Amino acid sequence: MLLYEKVAKTILLLESFFEETHQPIDIKDSLADKTEVTDGAAELLSTCKGPVLNLSGLKELSQSAAAALGAYSGDLLLDGLEDLSPEILEEFAERAWKTNQYLALNGLTELDDAQARALHSFQGKLGLCGITGISYKCAKILGSGSSSDLYLDGLETVSESVLKQLLRKRNIVSLDGLSSLPNITDEWEDIHSNVGQLHLNGIIRSSYDSFNKVAAAARNELYLNSLEELPQQEDLFINCSAVTCLGGLKKITKMDIHNFQYDILLDGLEEIDVECARLIAEDGERGSLSFGLRRMSDEVASELLRSTCESFVMNRLEELTLHAAEVCGKYIQAQFIYFDGLKKISEEALDLLLADYTGQVEGWCHGFVSLNGLTHLTPRMQKTIKDTKHEVSLNGIPVES
Repeated sequence: MLLYEKVAKTILLLESFFEETHQPIDIKDSLADKTEVTDGAAELLSTCKGPVLNLSGLKELSQSAAAALGAYSGDLLLDGLEDLSPEILEEFAERAWKTNQYLALNGLTELDDAQARALHSFQGKLGLCGITGISYKCAKILGSGSSSDLYLDGLETVSESVLKQLLRKRNIVSLDGLSSLPNITDEWEDIHSNVGQLHLNGIIRSSYDSFNKVAAAARNELYLNSLEELPQQEDLFINCSAVTCLGGLKKITKMDIHNFQYDILLDGLEEIDVECARLIAEDGERGSLSFGLRRMSDEVASELLRSTCESFVMNRLEELTLHAAEVCGKYIQAQFIYFDGLKKISEEALDLLLADYTGQVEGWCHGFVSLNGLTHLTPRMQKTIKDTKHEVSLNGIPVES
């Protein structure tokens, strides 16, 4: 169905009404069945002020319509387009001033050299998740291109040479479709700490050498949330300076703890023994510690809750015992503490968690405690929160003055 100027004008009127009334209006249904767009309608739609323009129903697009839509300042979703000429792609790439725009072209299943060259100067975030295979030449063009973020989550396998080219991006590279890494034999020093965020959430297996070389390419964040176990060899992550997210790990070993670098984000971790808890706490100051434990014995709490870190997150914990609350309140050296999974906590446990331990424990200081899962506060709990030196987050539950 053709999207005419009349429909585009109606959408602009709806946006104007939204601005005046501050009422949410969803216009996506007006576009869902539109498979073509006139040049005039495209020009009108480009003036929309919303953050996202979803035209994923479009199956065809003229070059003049692409030029008009290229002027839109928000995220542009065009996932229904299965084939685009280099000339049309250049219309989007020429709008190089939009460095934060997300351009979704996930309907493309193949990319040739001419199309890759046409996208080379696009400076925004580029979604090409429908592509299942990519040549070395295209990878080299995209890897050296101007796009800040590159999403190629449809790739199921890549060669070492292709992967190395893709990891030359400086901001975000997402390759969540890969289930394994290629066998890497070359040296990779030239891309050490190159990628700001590296998403490899589909990886379930890898050789030790390949794992270490690819991990070293991440500068700020490395996502490996499908890994259920890590290679049991020393110096894993040895050259990785990034925060490593390992949400798929259900258990950890002493070797894992030895190999972990600055931050540990283990949101899927379901159990931990006392010895591992002690090793984590003794391993020195870290930026963040995050665990997925639902239950925690007092023995584990005695060790784990003495950790020194910037933030300590345990948002799946369902109960905080009196002992755990006291150990955490007294000894944990974290500026930010999160227990958002607690729906309730006893008055006594809250007293111990939020007490002032000045003079009792060397180095104790107040910080931020998040209890956003609580649904009710008794008068005694209200007073405890009002009197504490900590800043407490309660997700909107009022605390009487």
